Amino acid sequence: MARLLRRLEEELYVQYSRICVYGATGCPEFRDDEPEMYHATATVHSEAWDAEPPDPGPGWRLIERTNLTAETGVIKLGVLDGGGRDFLIGPPLFEYGLSVHVEDEGSLLRWSFRFWPIRDVFDPLVHLRPKEPAGAASPLEPRRVPVPVTTAGQWAAMRGEEGVRWPAVSPMLLDPVARMVDLAPETPVSRALAARVLCSEETWPG
Repeated sequence: MARLLRRLEEELYVQYSRICVYGATGCPEFRDDEPEMYHATATVHSEAWDAEPPDPGPGWRLIERTNLTAETGVIKLGVLDGGGRDFLIGPPLFEYGLSVHVEDEGSLLRWSFRFWPIRDVFDPLVHLRPKEPAGAASPLEPRRVPVPVTTAGQWAAMRGEEGVRWPAVSPMLLDPVARMVDLAPETPVSRALAARVLCSEETWPG
């Protein structure tokens, strides 16, 4: 059974009833041609799954189902400027499935983007090809070598974040003290790392 790993809910200003996926090869664009409002603020749900998810249920209208390649595994949604927040969908250079749905409830407009990994598409001849040498030197000839193929489950990005929702605003905006001194707000991870450093200093032989 497919498992939801993480989700992000944010408000985006949708122009011409279309949204682009930045961070995917070719920056694919998805458009809803049915509504009469071509410029409106919409609630956009992004979801990362470990496998193809079930149908979202009644009320959601499918716009498109397609495959795409994520360059880093982090995408953001937007129109012309990629104005959404960064969202981790999985490992880098993987092919992903994506289903895009829209829900219309009167004056409310909701979009749903659901991503799931399909396969590792890393190819060193494509993704690690060095720049051509300057001058009149002959171009480098690629040489085929065995390339390890990973599964999505081998990547830490596919570990679930139970009960965690990615905030729709930057954590810096939620911590005025951190904002004043230009520091990131304290997190459970930073507290744990600080405690480990303190423990090592206290037990270090003098």
